[in-house]
Amino acid sequence: MKQTELDKKAKYVKIEEKLADDADVIKLDVGESLEGLLLEKKPSDLFGYVYKIKKEEDPRIKILCGTTVLNSKFANIDTDTEVLVERLKGKKNKSGRDYQDYDVWFIP
Repeated sequence: MKQTELDKKAKYVKIEEKLADDADVIKLDVGESLEGLLLEKKPSDLFGYVYKIKKEEDPRIKILCGTTVLNSKFANIDTDTEVLVERLKGKKNKSGRDYQDYDVWFIP
């Protein structure tokens, strides 16, 4: 590998390492859910937002990376709110493109 390639590679940081200081970045599979206290909605260059959720019995915070669907469903939910996020089966939009769908519940 050339020196210039090494220099460029050293500047990159994996997304999980940049976000996961006190937390675990997770991806929900179809049918899986995540329940807990929404601690923070943090702006992200890649995901619009990332959501830090703390489960009561788990010492580590869970980070859920935003999607267009999640960002729109979390838009009106304040931090310090109990939330439940469930990954649904994929759907197709009007133009036939696949997207990930989620249900998001909260306790007002």
